[in-house]
Amino acid sequence: AEKPAAAPLPAPAQKNAAAPVPIETTDVIPRSARALDRLREIREKLDADNSVSVVEAGLPAFAQQLDEWWKTEASTIKKSRSVQRMNDVLWQWRLYEDQVAAWNDLLANSSKEWNAEEQTLYRLIANWQATQLALTKTAPAAVRDKIIEVLRDAEATGRWFRERTAQLVVVQGQLAARLERLDEIRKEIEAIRKQWSLDLLSQDNPPLWTAIFSADATESIASQASESAAKLYRDAVDFFQLYRKRLLLHLTLFLVTVALFYRLRYWARLDSAIKPTVAERFVLDRSISSALLLALFCVPLFYSGASPNIMRIGIIPVVIPILILLPGIFSARYRLGFYLLTFIYLLDFLRAYLPPQWLLVRLLLLAAAFLGAVGIGLMLKDWKVESTASPNSARMIRSLLRIAMALFAGSVVANVIGNVTLAEMLVSPLVRILYLGVVIRVGAIVATTFALMALRSPLALLSRTVRECGQGAALTLRRLANLTAVVLWILISLYNVGALENVRSALEDFLSLQWKVGAAEIAVRDFANFILVFLAAYILSRLLRVILAEEIFPRFQMPRGVPDALELLARYGVLLFGFLLALTSAGVNLSQVTLALSALGVGIGFGLQNIVNNFVSGLILVFEHPIQVGDFIEVGTHVGRVRRIGFRASLLRTLDGAEVIIPNAELIGTKVINWSLSDRLRRVTVHVPVRIGTDPDRVIDILQAVAHRHPDVLADPVPSAALEQFGDTSLKFILRCWTLSERFGSVRNALTLAIDKAFQEAGI
Repeated sequence: AEKPAAAPLPAPAQKNAAAPVPIETTDVIPRSARALDRLREIREKLDADNSVSVVEAGLPAFAQQLDEWWKTEASTIKKSRSVQRMNDVLWQWRLYEDQVAAWNDLLANSSKEWNAEEQTLYRLIANWQATQLALTKTAPAAVRDKIIEVLRDAEATGRWFRERTAQLVVVQGQLAARLERLDEIRKEIEAIRKQWSLDLLSQDNPPLWTAIFSADATESIASQASESAAKLYRDAVDFFQLYRKRLLLHLTLFLVTVALFYRLRYWARLDSAIKPTVAERFVLDRSISSALLLALFCVPLFYSGASPNIMRIGIIPVVIPILILLPGIFSARYRLGFYLLTFIYLLDFLRAYLPPQWLLVRLLLLAAAFLGAVGIGLMLKDWKVESTASPNSARMIRSLLRIAMALFAGSVVANVIGNVTLAEMLVSPLVRILYLGVVIRVGAIVATTFALMALRSPLALLSRTVRECGQGAALTLRRLANLTAVVLWILISLYNVGALENVRSALEDFLSLQWKVGAAEIAVRDFANFILVFLAAYILSRLLRVILAEEIFPRFQMPRGVPDALELLARYGVLLFGFLLALTSAGVNLSQVTLALSALGVGIGFGLQNIVNNFVSGLILVFEHPIQVGDFIEVGTHVGRVRRIGFRASLLRTLDGAEVIIPNAELIGTKVINWSLSDRLRRVTVHVPVRIGTDPDRVIDILQAVAHRHPDVLADPVPSAALEQFGDTSLKFILRCWTLSERFGSVRNALTLAIDKAFQEAGI
């Protein structure tokens, strides 16, 4: 009773655990209460963790569903040889793989938490065992009883830990078996795809004239149709059980989008720098269709775990808003072709839900190919180059149309002679690629319209950039939307032809390339990381410059030159930080960069003195700001306005319109007249000779009156005129007045003409 069996420490815990610390006899009773509470917390935490039971409950059904799915799909894709069916199989395979990965992550998190609690438990046991061994014979019985109670409770908790850990290991083993099964399925899929490529030009079906008059296997087709309908029903039930709440959220999003579009229609009628195009106005007038299209574009985001059959059914309603919005986006010459393309897409969509061995599937494929070839042929026959179209783009479109017509015609021939695999590969991916191009184009215009009209809202108009540079912002937004649409279309096109995985693997292989140059290693992945990080830093610096210069600094009163200095510091600070971060992401040791900079400093001292001199002078100009952008200055023989101050040189635009690049060292080391340094005023001086004998007071009055009448002459300081000196044959007067520096030339010329006219009227 005095020495109960102690719970043994596991080998890893003994190896890494600190030496046990015995508890003082006087602290045993209060510490025992805390220890028992801690043990109770550990057991409650274990009981609350149901991750193992969740995985255990879901694994049997998952394993059965996986085996049944592959048993059905393996024979289907071998017989149908459909690219779309293969894409659906790969999609479903990834969903199964994601489910196993999610379960693995759940168990890994539980295991990590359990290990931490287990270490705490074994440290507690070790300390209380050391306390029991350190007790003297004179220790009170109550102290001994408390130690025994704590150790007994700890042993029970340890047994519970071992049971749960064993259960966890078993479940992890079952998940590992499922991953192995998924890997086997993936290898079988790759083998089937490889066999497809080998048998692509072989006859896999009887000729069409034979198939039409042969007897169909009615029972087999009926059973396949029944299985397809049952699978679709199961997928629908699973979908509604899994995404009931998201369906309500999706519907709410659609209604909110409709309301926003109606509000945007009101903002579009207001006067603004952002002008909608004809297509954008058409989109705004069809608010419900536009909102429906945006809501349907969100289907992959809301239901990423849905089966491919359900996802395809969810995407097919896109046809409705597309048909409504097509007339306002594409010209009439292409409209009929797009309508025909939509009909062909629907035929191809219907084929995916019919039994692959059914003759109707083959006939639908033949109809889609025939209609595509005829439609493109009619377009080429009536083709007329528009006056606004460039000859190169017209020739390129004609060439692409001819290629598409050849593919459709080739599919017809292949289908008739019995090579259905080749017939489908020529048509089905092409139809989806063309139709998705139309859908993405329309979706890009709708999304751009929504964003541009949102920039006309009162909240967006609080931004100075939107108010003053709205048209430029709209142009940038349209270009960004077009670029995003092109990238998205390329990715989806690669997926539809089954080449996305190959492209991704090829890109991974390319990024894994390495070269050795002496002791140095150059990796493509590191170089790509450097480019991407530095490009992101450059874009961020440009964005920060716009925000500071257009949004923040104009709202505050700052001393002259401070905004430019802060903007330059922020911009180049972000670039420097981005450069260092790019080097780190590329695997470069920054200590080596320090040595390189030290060596570079020696080179700078000898060979780059002028560049460093100009660079330091540029820093002085930025922080001391004796000259600023917009100042009117004189440097030697050059007179003009400063357009830009760089780190090496500055740009001066002269009165003649020439642009002079002046090194910064010259602006710091030579005499520079800055007519805009303290204020932006400049004195205008006009010398006027008058015949001897003219009344000086009258001349002075005329000169001052002319200066006062000119609107650009400042009233303070007051214009003044005086008799400057006596000449041999004339009296020389001078007129002095003040104006803004930028209006100096025009004011001086205007005053000269006005004085001449006034003297003529006065007979002087």
